[in-house]
Amino acid sequence: MPTYVPPLRGVDVGGRGLVPMVGLRELLESLGLRNVRTLIQSGNAVRALDPERFLPDRFAVVGTEIHLHLPGGLGRSKLPPHLDRRLGVPVTRRNWSTVTGLLDLASS
Repeated sequence: MPTYVPPLRGVDVGGRGLVPMVGLRELLESLGLRNVRTLIQSGNAVRALDPERFLPDRFAVVGTEIHLHLPGGLGRSKLPPHLDRRLGVPVTRRNWSTVTGLLDLASS
């Protein structure tokens, strides 16, 4: 099983942006990650990915964004509602067609 080290942005060890490491571990484990370990109060984590948890859906954390691949569609996937509950912050989603359409519009 592959091991990943995800650097998280915006986690502050001093106060603003403080994220409890217990909560971070629980969130990552709720996403199907195994053996999550964190390094001090830094937001740095090491984890092993359970590829079976939300099959066939996939996700990747890129900076402050979570990229989803939902081959069965958003309405049938269990992953986005799970993320919404666990993150506890307002989220927004755009499908790839909308993202590329907005890019075209902004470029013209």
